[in-house]
Amino acid sequence: MSILKLILYFICIFINIFLLNIQEFTQNKEFITLIYFNFLFLSIGIINDLVQLHKNNGK
Repeated sequence: MSILKLILYFICIFINIFLLNIQEFTQNKEFITLIYFNFLFLSIGIINDLVQLHKNNGK
């Protein structure tokens, strides 16, 4: 996993934390869906990287 991807993941996590803090004050459905989609893309990216790492170690 490259350092650039790691930095990108941390940025996404901080964005999620920021959005969760905002969501406590405003009960807005768009914020909630934005947070869930952000978590979804983040987890898909992490799973994809782990699969690639596993494939590279298997060779």
